[in-house]
Amino acid sequence: MWKTRQSLPPPVLPIDIENALKPLFTYFDDNFAIMQQTLTTASMIAVMTRLWKEVLLAIEALLIPPLSDKPSPQRALNRQEADTVFLWLELLRAFFNARDEETGEAMGVPDDVLKNAKYHELKQLAFFYFDPTDSLIKTSERMASATAARALAQRTSLSLPPGSLGPSLGAGLGSATSLRRGKSIMLSRNLGTMRQAKEEKRREAQADPSDDAAREAGCGGGGGVDCEAESRGWGKVWGE
Repeated sequence: MWKTRQSLPPPVLPIDIENALKPLFTYFDDNFAIMQQTLTTASMIAVMTRLWKEVLLAIEALLIPPLSDKPSPQRALNRQEADTVFLWLELLRAFFNARDEETGEAMGVPDDVLKNAKYHELKQLAFFYFDPTDSLIKTSERMASATAARALAQRTSLSLPPGSLGPSLGAGLGSATSLRRGKSIMLSRNLGTMRQAKEEKRREAQADPSDDAAREAGCGGGGGVDCEAESRGWGKVWGE
């Protein structure tokens, strides 16, 4: 017996995929033209943004079944069908953006608004759609662990007092401030030494006033006192 051969579907061209959306584009154009006559530009953009969110939900419903505890009759798409849906996503985004071909200016919803969280979720879905279930479970667990670790690190960094930065932050942030901090510490120590030395000198002067006279006589009258050495000693205290 001859085995029956399964016929492969003919390849679908990008122009065919785009033509499938033409009735939808015509419907949008007609309604947008009516709304543009009565709405302000800001209100028009707001309406188109709300409609874009509904478009994303419709595309998501084509790709995956809704979350439910009951089995869904919806089957997974094959690769050709999935490629068609993801191409629809980009065509619809370009339609809502309405970029002028000559000036390049976006006349519709700004691109940063169109590329919202749901849009990025659908783009990520394209990378994992055909992975086996076991691989998806492992990837999901790994991503959840990484997200939890980042959240814990962020909470920990926010709860720490300002002066308790770790070595990793100290290496990046403290390189420029460590020298200044070291100088300020040395300066405070030197000032403390200066104050202590002045206090001791004041006490000595009060105890025996003749000591200062003897020191002056020694410096100026050949008493054997090295005044320059003493001056250098004070210079060390000041860090000169």
